[in-house]
Amino acid sequence: MMYKTSFHVLVLLLTYVGGSYCSSTIKTWILNNNFDNPNNWNTKRNPCNKDRVIFPAQENVVVYIPGSLKVRTMVLPMNGQFVLGNSAVFSLSEGSISATDPSCEGQDIQFKGLRGNWFDPPNWNVSSSSAMNIVGGSYPSPIPHSEQVPCPRDNVVFPVGKSFKVSVKTQTGGIKVNSIIINGMVYNDNNSFSTFIRSPTGKRLFDSDNSLITVEKNDCSDSTSCACGNDRRDILLVICAFRTPQCPTPQCSDPIQPIGHCCKICGSSLLMTYGHQFQFNPVKQLFTGHLTKPQYLEVQGYISKTHDNKIQMIFVDGKSSYGKAAQLAQEFESSFQKEMFGVTSVVMKRSVQWNSGIFPSAHKSGISTFELHNKSSIIFIKSRNILIIAVMFDFFFLN
Repeated sequence: MMYKTSFHVLVLLLTYVGGSYCSSTIKTWILNNNFDNPNNWNTKRNPCNKDRVIFPAQENVVVYIPGSLKVRTMVLPMNGQFVLGNSAVFSLSEGSISATDPSCEGQDIQFKGLRGNWFDPPNWNVSSSSAMNIVGGSYPSPIPHSEQVPCPRDNVVFPVGKSFKVSVKTQTGGIKVNSIIINGMVYNDNNSFSTFIRSPTGKRLFDSDNSLITVEKNDCSDSTSCACGNDRRDILLVICAFRTPQCPTPQCSDPIQPIGHCCKICGSSLLMTYGHQFQFNPVKQLFTGHLTKPQYLEVQGYISKTHDNKIQMIFVDGKSSYGKAAQLAQEFESSFQKEMFGVTSVVMKRSVQWNSGIFPSAHKSGISTFELHNKSSIIFIKSRNILIIAVMFDFFFLN
């Protein structure tokens, strides 16, 4: 059966168009629909020159071909695009099979493509000045799931030389970002991006209603920092619908669940309230300074503002640094008792009961809080750990 296709072939000259970032956070899309990505094929391998390549009839995609492509035959979809890189060579070998690579046995191989949802955190790579010592692909990450997907002040990048298909359908009232870069083309205002997303190529790359993504400059002028906002309940429910079913079993018996995280993790967190004298930058400098100490280089850390105007620090241990995150959280708590920074209270949570039994038993798990009263410089401490010690002290003398 013959049918008409409108599968376009584009030759793309790849040049990066630089842009200045007012925001320090970049979220980069990871998945791609490139022809040479084995994960895009039902056989989990790239096509070879005796294969019959099949694109499903209704698969309306953009496929990037970075280099040479030689197959026996190709069945195209009704609609779609090939994007050829600078050095790409595209040829069909039917009629000259004898001259092809003898290691290729030849079979039907079907393109299935990788499409992901905007709100699924593993689809993004995070580059942020708020993150320290991050090891890609490690779990758990100190970065909350809510901030692994783009925030309103983030710059979103779809890399040069990568084709993609992303679903951005949402019930959260729309998506706002600071800028979007697609294959080197910078969109930093809503008019230019709206024009693109309504184009045939834009419709193939984004499975979206045209009005769902808004691109607008959104600098932060608040000296106490600006919240991402994705930890609001309505947005977090959407994000966690992807992550919660995949939560691994924590490797400790006393996990914590920081704000914005969909899963319980083994780590430490500090949640701070502050007064009118608070400045975010000095606290961030303290955060950076601690995490660059030699003893903490394996501890991963993240600092940000929550949607309800608290400052949260999260720390997780490296593979060979069990207990360091708890120790670091304790150091920070002590620092805030000595120098107030405008902080009025701190709640600290720590995981110390590791399943492996590596961590010294002298450290106590649980939650401790203290309040700082800046006017009188008096520190009032309400600590579960201290209460336990006091009870043990009284018992000793009663006997």
